Amino acid sequence: MASTSQASPPTTEQKTVITKYMWLVLITTMLGWGLDGTDGVLYSMVVQPAMRELLGASATPAQIGYYGGLNIAMYLVGWAVGGIAFGILADYFGRVRILSIGILWFAIFTGLTGFATAWWHVGVLRFLTGLGSGVESILGANLISETWNNKYRPKAVSFMMSAYALGAFLAAFIYRIVGPYGWRKVFFVGVLPALCVLLIRRWVHEPEAFEKVRAKRKQLKQCGQTSEQDKKFLEFTLLSILRGEYLRPTLICITMSICALIGTWAVGGWIPSIIREVLQSQGVAASKHLALVAYGSMVYSLGGWIGYVTWGFITERIGRKPTFAINLLGSLILAPVLFLFVRNQMLFLCGLFLIGFTFFGYFGGMAVYVPELYPPRMRATALSFVNGSARVLTALGPFVTGMLVAPFGSYAKAAAAISSIYLLGTIALIFAKETRGLPLPED
Repeated sequence: MASTSQASPPTTEQKTVITKYMWLVLITTMLGWGLDGTDGVLYSMVVQPAMRELLGASATPAQIGYYGGLNIAMYLVGWAVGGIAFGILADYFGRVRILSIGILWFAIFTGLTGFATAWWHVGVLRFLTGLGSGVESILGANLISETWNNKYRPKAVSFMMSAYALGAFLAAFIYRIVGPYGWRKVFFVGVLPALCVLLIRRWVHEPEAFEKVRAKRKQLKQCGQTSEQDKKFLEFTLLSILRGEYLRPTLICITMSICALIGTWAVGGWIPSIIREVLQSQGVAASKHLALVAYGSMVYSLGGWIGYVTWGFITERIGRKPTFAINLLGSLILAPVLFLFVRNQMLFLCGLFLIGFTFFGYFGGMAVYVPELYPPRMRATALSFVNGSARVLTALGPFVTGMLVAPFGSYAKAAAAISSIYLLGTIALIFAKETRGLPLPED
């Protein structure tokens, strides 16, 4: 949705130049988002042993699924609340400052989760961790969009988002090394993201687009301007995205985001548990499960990384909507086929790779697409609200998946049923706007 006034078209040189600072912003935001991915995936890998220890040896698979899913839901609720709050703050106080606070916050509470002595301790700490986790992708995507405002922007955002899959791959590696020492040690590793704050605060500054917005807000308040245009510019950002010309794209993007997030968490979040079920059905010794779960998760994450990275390239060739369609229809078909019918280990690994490609590619595409619909004064708010409000509903996904384990009889069948949510995304996509080739909206 373009705003009423557009910036002057960039010159040919501006469209193609890539500076050292652009690379610096890309690297630092990738670090923050990647380590966030490590944190989220590590929990999915230790949820079964953690809940089994905290609930007691007599805990049934249904109980583990119920309380484990509840704790994932708490994390996602925290992510939603924190993401919306920090996103709004970033439109007023700066992307870099709020990003640093968010990273430090989630790193501290991830480490503290290792000290939990009851299942609800984990839930509370995962909620607090989520408050900080919600900011990395949102502000990272905004920083990249406003720094790489040229022909390479979609590719740069895709690379930044791909760091989550790299973080997931790192989580599988950490689990392979640290997992044998217990789930608590795995959480202690989660304090590593705090180191990113040192790099970000030292080397990254606020984007020019944000500085212009901040300066204009200050000027209008000092001058006491009361024109309708000035009032619109000073309007609270959350109200701005929920009325007028921005209401339609906000509702469409929320619907699309719900599908992306449910696929990533309510389905993908249980993949380690599904792998264990496949191994058990094949009679594989329990002593070999840890290593094979780690390897399967690595393959899933590798597919996700390629899905992230290639999204920016594919969408520049065929457009935003066709690329989203590939992700949506691929996920809708692949998930139930793989989870319900494939039991050969090699084919299952190939399927995990393809599902990672479609799941994460779609999720990464939202980070490219949403900033293209809003001007800088409300851009962080828009992306955070689209992400956060969808995540409130998404929080029910892992919980519902866990609850469905008992009536469906397995994690695989429950996840396959939940994957039908991608049909909703396909319908919403019909009404979305194509933004390929258009400049970022300006105030």
